[in-house]
Amino acid sequence: MLKAEDVTSKRLDHHGIVSSVIQDLGIIEYIDKELETGEEEVTSGEAVAAMIINGLGFSDRPLSLTPQFFEQLPLEQLFGRKIESSQLNRHKLGRTLDKLYEADVNILFSKLAEQVADQEEIDRKKQVNDTTTFSVTGDRYNELIITKKTMRPSMS
Repeated sequence: MLKAEDVTSKRLDHHGIVSSVIQDLGIIEYIDKELETGEEEVTSGEAVAAMIINGLGFSDRPLSLTPQFFEQLPLEQLFGRKIESSQLNRHKLGRTLDKLYEADVNILFSKLAEQVADQEEIDRKKQVNDTTTFSVTGDRYNELIITKKTMRPSMS
């Protein structure tokens, strides 16, 4: 029989959804593969996931307070394995940010975006035009055709 002192509860809030999207998109594995993460308590991919979760946790705290942010969260559910909040410290996160910079984060993000687009079968051949600058009303709406040519500013 469980005793009251043996039972704990932690709030998952929206962090479970964020964590699930990170896992479904393979972000942790991708970062680990690209940064060649060795035998570490927390991989670089997990550190990136932690920073994403922390950043979307409405927290504007410095990296040094990241362990405090994760103390109240069920880390095993978020990361799929046992991680201590103290392992998500400023040293680990800072080293991960350094590795991302050295690997050129822009290229890494572009490759990750391409991988995700392939995985989610997103057609990259289509262009989306921002329609917030257009206002069409009345009977002529159905007659109006907007092409790429009309979207480009005149160069003359």
